[in-house]
Amino acid sequence: MRKLKGLLVVLLILALAAAFTTSFTAVYGAEIPKETANIWSPRAHMPAFAEPGQTFEVEVRVSGSLSLTGWTAKLSNDLKTWDADVVEVKAGKVYYGIEDGYIFTIEVPEDITPELLNLTLIDGNGNYMVSNRSVKVEFDLEQDFYILHVTDEHAMRPNAVWTSGQSNNSSATNGSMAMIYWSAPSINIINPRFVLHTGDNIQFYHEWNLHNGIDQPTWSGDLTGPQMLRAYLDAKSTYTVPTIMVGGNHDTGYSNYNDIARWTEIYEDIMGATTFDIRMGSFYFIGTEWTWSRHTNYARDKFQATFSDP
Repeated sequence: MRKLKGLLVVLLILALAAAFTTSFTAVYGAEIPKETANIWSPRAHMPAFAEPGQTFEVEVRVSGSLSLTGWTAKLSNDLKTWDADVVEVKAGKVYYGIEDGYIFTIEVPEDITPELLNLTLIDGNGNYMVSNRSVKVEFDLEQDFYILHVTDEHAMRPNAVWTSGQSNNSSATNGSMAMIYWSAPSINIINPRFVLHTGDNIQFYHEWNLHNGIDQPTWSGDLTGPQMLRAYLDAKSTYTVPTIMVGGNHDTGYSNYNDIARWTEIYEDIMGATTFDIRMGSFYFIGTEWTWSRHTNYARDKFQATFSDP
C-alpha cells in the first residue's frame, strides 16, 4: 500500500510538471522557410540587449514581401513565454545594409526576468521565425559589468583526448566540443554580461598544406563544415549567458581560400553576420572579421556614426 501511495505521488508530480511545462509551450502554425524569411539579427552570436520596457530592433531577410501588420512576438526560456509588443514593422535595409528587408521594433515586457531569451516572431496566420539565445534582458544596462574573453578554441571534434580539452594527440591547439560543455557550468555561475569570442572558434580551414608548398588551405567541405558549426553552436547553447563571436581565418577564411564563396554562404546561413554592432545602453560594440575586408566599409560607417550619436 505504501509503495502504491508513493507511486501515485510520483505520478502526480510528473503530471503537474508536464502540465506546468505544457502551459508555457506555445502552439503556432508552420515555421517559415529560411528561403522565404529569416531573422538576420539578433542571433546567438550577436544578441540584442535591452531593459524591461525598452525596445530593440530585429532585421529580417526576405525573398519577397511581408505584411506590415498582424505580427506578434514572444520571448521565452525553457519554462516560460512572455508576450512582447511589436511596436512597428517597416521596410528597411538589412544584411550589412545592402538588401531590402524589414525592421521590426519589439518592446520588452515589464514583468520579464533578466536572462538570456529566445525570440519568436509570428505572422497573422500563426507561422513563425525563431532566433534562439538572441535577446538578453538586463534590469539596468548602466550598471558596472564584467566580461569573459575566449579566443582560439579551434574546436574540431566532439570528444577530448586530454583533460586540457584538446581533441587529438598530435596538436595541442585543436580543441573539442567536450571542453565547451565542461566549461559551461562554471561560466554560468560566474554570470558575466557576455562571453566574447575573438576568432578561430572552430577550425574549418586547415593550413597544414601550406607547409607542403600548396598555396590554398584545405577546408572541411559542404558536409563536415556545417556539422562542425552546428555542433559548436549546440555546445554554446549550454551557456545561459550571451556569447558574442567574431571569426578568424580558421572560421571564415581569407578571401583567396578554397571554396570561400561557398563556405561564406553556409556560414552566414547557420551563424549569421561576420560584421555587426551591438548597443548595450551607453556601451557600444562593433565586431568584424579582420581577415576579409568585405564589410570593412560597413563597420567603418557604423563607427563614424557613433560620433554624432548623443
